[in-house]
Amino acid sequence: MKLATWIFALYLAMGGILTVALFLEEVPGSHGLAHPTYEDMSIGGESTRHNQVVWLGTALGILQITLFVSMLCLAIQLDKKQRVWMAVGGALMLTVFVATVLSYRSLLVAGTLANPPIFLGLPVPTAWMIYGLGLTPVFFVVFYVLQFDSCVLRAERYERFQQVLAEFQRSEEDHA
Repeated sequence: MKLATWIFALYLAMGGILTVALFLEEVPGSHGLAHPTYEDMSIGGESTRHNQVVWLGTALGILQITLFVSMLCLAIQLDKKQRVWMAVGGALMLTVFVATVLSYRSLLVAGTLANPPIFLGLPVPTAWMIYGLGLTPVFFVVFYVLQFDSCVLRAERYERFQQVLAEFQRSEEDHA
């Protein structure tokens, strides 16, 4: 399957998930309940209200990460080794995302949303999101920096760019 076709399929799948989510019946209290002390604040209420959408959100997140990695690969030419590294980066990002969801889900099941365990100053799911998902794109930045000459700006492409630039400059001089 061509990469562009794969990307289109990912968009269709994401649209399908969003369509399903739009037609789910809303659970009472799913938008939160009035806080007993602070009227401008809402509280979460019962954690079972998330059961319908947690897995849809997880599927959507997995598709979005897959789309992200696929889009990174769209405009570059990768050899076999570079494809493996891109797959490793995508797998790393997916693993961290799934860990985020599973840690959140475990808080829902345990009913400890009001008093969650803390890791590095944040609730565990939030720590996974900030420290994990926030830092995994660095893998792709390092990959891009180290592999720029071999998969983005190859010598033959740079020569062709210089030819096009010279032709453009000549045509500008002719019109001036």
